[in-house]
Amino acid sequence: MSLRAEIERALSSEPMGDAETLAATVVGKVAKAELVPLVAQVIRDAQRSSARTQERQAFREAFQAKANQPRPVLPDGLRSLFATPFRLGDGTEVRWLKATVGEHRQRIELLTKLRGGIDRTIAQHQDAVALIEDAGVTCLDDLDHPAQAEA
Repeated sequence: MSLRAEIERALSSEPMGDAETLAATVVGKVAKAELVPLVAQVIRDAQRSSARTQERQAFREAFQAKANQPRPVLPDGLRSLFATPFRLGDGTEVRWLKATVGEHRQRIELLTKLRGGIDRTIAQHQDAVALIEDAGVTCLDDLDHPAQAEA
């Protein structure tokens, strides 16, 4: 049975069960190869988390005013990081170094909306994989359609 199906089975039997206990049960029932995508995603998440930590630190260092300077100074090493442009929701291209607070907020709003759509799309693909694997077919089109089932 697929990893997703085993997770759903474990959750249906103990919806509020301890996550570690449920995970141990699921891992005991699936082949190691089925865990590779899950572990790969955890690794990608950890890599991205590390990159975000470095980016946050770079931002803090870039904008932290030194005691003997009247204004914060952008270190030269970060100028190249900010040389790339980004687009606002209306398609306007803005350079990092020239973007206003309002433009950054517009970009944050756009990315937040996109993230929501991406999360929904990921869930739909995960559901499709579960349906295909559980039915033992090659693709969703191989499943019976309501009109075909009635005929």
